[in-house]
Amino acid sequence: MKKVPKQMANNDEADSALEGARVNIYCVRHGQAGTEHVWRYAADKIKSLGLPLSKLGQLQAGKLANYLSKIHFDHIYGSDLLRAYETAQFILEEHQYASMNIMPDIREVHSWNNIESKLDSSVIKEEQERVQSFAQMLKRYERGEQVLVVSHGNFIRSLLAALAGCDVQSMPLLEIYNASLTTVFIDTNERLHIQESNNTQFLSKTETSLT
Repeated sequence: MKKVPKQMANNDEADSALEGARVNIYCVRHGQAGTEHVWRYAADKIKSLGLPLSKLGQLQAGKLANYLSKIHFDHIYGSDLLRAYETAQFILEEHQYASMNIMPDIREVHSWNNIESKLDSSVIKEEQERVQSFAQMLKRYERGEQVLVVSHGNFIRSLLAALAGCDVQSMPLLEIYNASLTTVFIDTNERLHIQESNNTQFLSKTETSLT
């Protein structure tokens, strides 16, 4: 069993620290991607930004958006890859007061638990640097602010490790389904508290998907 990193508090500590949360972060993985709606985009855009949401992915994103509709977000960040961008658009329809910061820096990264031996070291370095940079930016927000991040599975896992100040290999392996919600907060001592992970309670069993 992997030990919980020292920078990540346990459940009892999280309960006592919640009222003193410095920043609340809602991490959303995009809905399922597919080929059904590629006709809406030029071929070069699909090549550079990946596939858009599938029919199921749109359903997932709509239900996720409804689930999040009562939460006020001070800041919204979304990956520019189509599957994440479209997921974020569903959420924005329920948060018309907000605007989204589209960030290529929070695109998907390779799994650091299973790095391919042939992967160029410069690619790994670039991915690690942008995860760390985004994590440091989140830590600078004022106490009580609420931030939504619409991104990708491996990026979210890597971001949690960066927020905890540890290597991703020392983190418990989290399953992150399509359109799932992982909610964390950082306390005033900059410790990471995971409130919920891989929340898909707003989806039926047949509506959940991992890839």
